[in-house]
Amino acid sequence: MIVKKYFILAGIIIVLVILSFFLVRPIKKEPIDKTFCDRLAVSQNKDICHILLSGDPALCDNVSEGYNTVCYEIVLNPSTASESLCNSLSDNYGKNLCFKNLAIKLKNPAFCMNDDDCYLDLAQETRSSVSCEKLPNDSPAMLKCLALAQGDRRNCDLIQDDVERKSCMGHLPIGLDDCLLFGYYNYDCIKKLAYQKKDVSICEEINEGRLKFDCILNVQNDLTTCDTATDVAKDFCLLYYLRNSMGG
Repeated sequence: MIVKKYFILAGIIIVLVILSFFLVRPIKKEPIDKTFCDRLAVSQNKDICHILLSGDPALCDNVSEGYNTVCYEIVLNPSTASESLCNSLSDNYGKNLCFKNLAIKLKNPAFCMNDDDCYLDLAQETRSSVSCEKLPNDSPAMLKCLALAQGDRRNCDLIQDDVERKSCMGHLPIGLDDCLLFGYYNYDCIKKLAYQKKDVSICEEINEGRLKFDCILNVQNDLTTCDTATDVAKDFCLLYYLRNSMGG
């Protein structure tokens, strides 16, 4: 009787293993090289793709106007940031974004260039309130900064202004209601919430195609996701996939 039970148990385990093989869809992985950029339709997006592969964010300065901002957002990240790189960028947006990444990399608010958003991002990334000291005492920005540093929404409750308090909650969301501001869902909030819950369906609340795919790939970086994208959104989906695959 005992032997029979063991055989039954072993049979159940084998069935579960077989089912898991078929039910869990493998993430599509493909070699990344310069031919990957041939998949993109718009020439400027192909340029961004090649810059991303080159590992030289300074080349974003040469991308045509209207695309250089996107280039900086996709190519720049804390791992590649350096003071020499940031100073070499001619575009102010790219330079400020570079210094924000450098501040996060070095955990040093001195590189935030008096940018409140940088202080907030640094507080959340480092779980340290050091950058909050750069903000006015008891201001909504400081209370929001402390909430991010401590991961404690109770600091948000201390903010008197409704909009600022709601914005604070959106940085530490626990549900979709926290992401609703002025009647619209906040993209960054939804992206954080989807990642926290590991639920790509939350990304469906984002209307803009390219941002929706950024959200989805942030949860699960699967190349087949881009098969459902069309037109310009597909280009960005491929760029986000490449960025994530390269550790950006």
